[in-house]
Amino acid sequence: MQSDKQIHKLSIDSIFIEAVKLPWTHARSCIKLSIPLIGIISILAFGFWMVEAEFIEQVIVESVNESLIIGAFLLTLCAIVACTVMMIVGWHQMFILPEKTERPPKMFRWGVEENRFLGWSVAITLVFLLALLPPMFFLLPLLLEGAQLMAGNVTAFILFALIGFIIVGLVVVFPRVLLALPAAAVGRSIGVKGSWLLTRRSTLRLLVLLILIPWLASEGIELIATLGLVFAFFDYVAFAFSIYVYIVELALLSLCYKALISEPEPVAG
Repeated sequence: MQSDKQIHKLSIDSIFIEAVKLPWTHARSCIKLSIPLIGIISILAFGFWMVEAEFIEQVIVESVNESLIIGAFLLTLCAIVACTVMMIVGWHQMFILPEKTERPPKMFRWGVEENRFLGWSVAITLVFLLALLPPMFFLLPLLLEGAQLMAGNVTAFILFALIGFIIVGLVVVFPRVLLALPAAAVGRSIGVKGSWLLTRRSTLRLLVLLILIPWLASEGIELIATLGLVFAFFDYVAFAFSIYVYIVELALLSLCYKALISEPEPVAG
């Protein structure tokens, strides 16, 4: 009967409404946790804006050892990834753990939660990318050939349908393994298997909350960005709205995990 209670708690409308409110409720803490990442990106953007591309290529790239350039690039990339992980883990902790509402996570920290979150993020991303490569490898030639090839070729039509079935299957599976991420962020290592078992009766609801709603939001952002081609103001609106939507999407993931467990375990420290 516990599963039935969990499904009842995974209400699409209530979770969506709460996810929309959470960024405003935790606005100050969300901004604080994002300061390191915003700082790094702002410094890089300001530097490239101040220095011309020709100057970078002639003075810096040509005069500095190639290994130093690669090292600086990797160091910058690691810093961006680390700040992103700390920010997202902090957001998940605030959205899931009640005690983090009163005492938000620190901006700079790195512990078991960040390690687990980064590990599962990389693992899930690589698995799905590798799973998508074979169908996309065969799908691209079919799309290039056009609809006429499939209309007169039964084999091509069957192959196209099979590829579509595989892609749809991956889309269905994707939200069912994502709960491993908020779980890792709050100190619970349920992994992909635990996420799969936790969501065994909630596939359709997760598809709506974690796939359909974010897709509709992205379409809205693209529409606003398109208006920016005519009215420059909408470029800033699209940028601000995209940040807000990203936080809402993370809140949706946090709330789905929170709704499907009895009590979240507190994070260490």
